[in-house]
Amino acid sequence: MRMTVRDANARYTAYRIVHAVFTALCFGAALGGLIYALIALNDMPDTVGYHFAQNGYFDLFGDKRIAFLHPVIAEWLLLAIFNLVAFGAYRTKPLKLFSPAGNRRIADLVAATCDLLCLATAVIFGHWIYCVAEQTPLRVTFVEVPFTLAIAAALLVVGLLVAIICLRIRANRAKRTP
Repeated sequence: MRMTVRDANARYTAYRIVHAVFTALCFGAALGGLIYALIALNDMPDTVGYHFAQNGYFDLFGDKRIAFLHPVIAEWLLLAIFNLVAFGAYRTKPLKLFSPAGNRRIADLVAATCDLLCLATAVIFGHWIYCVAEQTPLRVTFVEVPFTLAIAAALLVVGLLVAIICLRIRANRAKRTP
């Protein structure tokens, strides 16, 4: 069944709603983590652990005022980057090799992958902030699953981009040969 441009536009509108919900959920979780960190800051000792070794226990210690600096800044930057990529997925120049509906499908895939990466980022960094605030070891088994999914999704995006570049090169070569 071939998708028409009208169907693709309806799908795009539906995706924008889903993307807005994911964005609100992820940035809301990040804001909640920031507020939680600021509240927990008053009850923490002056020197706290803020970085974890591979075994899940703290390996770096420092002042409590900088303990949340790395996870909070990293979380917000990653969320911003993933949302910019999702935003740009629909605003890039379409490939002539594909139909408009095919280009929308590629954009849908890239944007959905970015939304999943945002969700994984919010979960991982939220747990990290909680562990620093409570000064408890990082539960590696809790983090492994979302982290693995985030790596798999990132590899999916990289693979998709490589495939698109290869298709563009192939299309350009086909135009040049008589």
